[in-house]
Amino acid sequence: MKKKEIEIPEPTDFSPKAFKKRQREPALACAEIAYLKELEALDRQKQRQKKEKSLKD
Repeated sequence: MKKKEIEIPEPTDFSPKAFKKRQREPALACAEIAYLKELEALDRQKQRQKKEKSLKD
């Protein structure tokens, strides 16, 4: 007898608080993406500085 994975749907909540949370989630995701892009840029900058420093030595 095989076990099947049963997907349990997320309960639907129509309260105003839940609605506000759903509206806020995309904004938080955008902020997180922007933060990660900034971190990536800083990381690339540090790596470039290390590379330039090692070439000077």
